[in-house]
Amino acid sequence: MYKVKIIFVCLLLIFGYLLMQKIFAEMNKRNLADGKIYKVTGEEKNTDEDSFAKSSSVYDLFVNLKHLNDLKETLTTPEGKKINIWAIYADPSVPGDRKSPYTHIGDEDEGLACVDDVARAAITYIKHYKYNNDPESLKMAKEALDFVMYMQAEDGQFYNFVFPDGSINKDGHTSKKSFGHWAVEGLWGMCEGYCLFKDIDPSYARKLDKHIQKSLTNLIPSNPDSPLKNYGEYKNVDGHSMPAWLIGDGSDQSSIAVAGLSAYYEAKPDRVTKSVSENNFKIKRIN
Repeated sequence: MYKVKIIFVCLLLIFGYLLMQKIFAEMNKRNLADGKIYKVTGEEKNTDEDSFAKSSSVYDLFVNLKHLNDLKETLTTPEGKKINIWAIYADPSVPGDRKSPYTHIGDEDEGLACVDDVARAAITYIKHYKYNNDPESLKMAKEALDFVMYMQAEDGQFYNFVFPDGSINKDGHTSKKSFGHWAVEGLWGMCEGYCLFKDIDPSYARKLDKHIQKSLTNLIPSNPDSPLKNYGEYKNVDGHSMPAWLIGDGSDQSSIAVAGLSAYYEAKPDRVTKSVSENNFKIKRIN
């Protein structure tokens, strides 16, 4: 019986090895981005020049930024300022042909781009730069963060959507100035950006820091509009006791804020950040 088990395990290992070889072979055939095929060995093949160049990271095997890059567009605001946005939607210019160039599409009522999407794009570029040291990703991250900061009001709250003409949607219910889910996404992006740029571009990091500090004014308990003024209180929701201090009454929004502030605190420890991220979002267990 023992020998049978050993043989069975060996067969599973052989099958797993052959399966992985098959998967890697298929990956090597795929055109991942810009005419390049990335090999599992960590090298990349440029199909245009039919030459090999060293890839900086195996991370390139699994992350294809081409579509995200293609969503980028430059708008001119009514004040004449150039801003880069990432469109919320895109469809093939030839219906049904996904190989045709994509056309950016917005929402007639909401707009063409929004803070929460662009903030996540910024984080993606930041992570890609950290793995690959890719200057293009660094440039994209900065441009995305510029949009996030542009959409922040003086009180630290955020509008969400911008229209194709570059004007901010200040009236839509998914875009009006607030400190809800798009604001915490924006805060997260800026905090990750601060962590990256504080060493490689201190001037830009200081700019991000000013906007982060504006956001924090909306979270300190002394602010009468902050949900944290209710810290320690609970409310009844459908017969369940729920924390009354969560951003937008949601643990998802609060957890995003904590994710950003945790990164920010690691890069720049201070009492206010620690109080907001470590203590005020702590949820007591309810039996």
